[in-house]
Amino acid sequence: MTVKAGLKNMVLKGVNLSIGYKLHGGKVLHLQKELNMELRAGELVCLVGPNGSGKSTLIRTLAGLQKPLSGSVILDGYDISAMKVPEKSQLLGIILTERNTVDNITVFEIVSMGRYNYTNWLGTIREQDRKKISKAIYLVGLHGFENRFFGSLSDGEKQRTFIAKTLASEASILLLDEPIAQLDIPNRVEIMTFLKKLTHISDYSVLVSTHELDIALKIADKIWLIIPGDKMLIGTPDEVIKSGYLDELFGNELISFK
Repeated sequence: MTVKAGLKNMVLKGVNLSIGYKLHGGKVLHLQKELNMELRAGELVCLVGPNGSGKSTLIRTLAGLQKPLSGSVILDGYDISAMKVPEKSQLLGIILTERNTVDNITVFEIVSMGRYNYTNWLGTIREQDRKKISKAIYLVGLHGFENRFFGSLSDGEKQRTFIAKTLASEASILLLDEPIAQLDIPNRVEIMTFLKKLTHISDYSVLVSTHELDIALKIADKIWLIIPGDKMLIGTPDEVIKSGYLDELFGNELISFK
């Protein structure tokens, strides 16, 4: 399977998606019910919502890491639950909030992990793999950092390394859970600006969950706003602002989105 690039192509879709967790004793914790959304090629979408509304759970469900309580996730026309891991990971890459990486591993070695679906059973890195790895490192602005140890990098450089690893996998859909949460303001803007350029130049599809409403409203092509009560508002930043829901959910006497 291949993702056909183009702004009109829908590559990831949630259909009547209910998300949450199955608890002990047969109980079910629903975070959101019957959500419908589409992520298309060439789009940067920011997923926002109050704490505890299910943003991370939705990201994991769309990535196929967590089963939906009901409904389905369609990836490039196929139900993601029926796809094998290598097949899925060549289309979709995910960067989660929780990451465990040792400090004494190089940038090149981390990014090369994105090629594991293309190497033989010994994990041999061929010349064509090296070219893909080098290209990914160059795209995120870390050319010359190949031999730098991960532990010596700044937080922004570490985040770029993880993005490069995903790009090296040749996945055209990127899901990122709070990728700028631990960064300073310049790095937050820089990472988000890079992701925006990536979608518009190369037709990647990028979904980013974030609490940074100001950055999301300035940079995103679309906003997915989770509203408590099993609703999701989808629209351009202007449409979401005009809806009044941002003021209802996040506004106070000091902050207004009107």
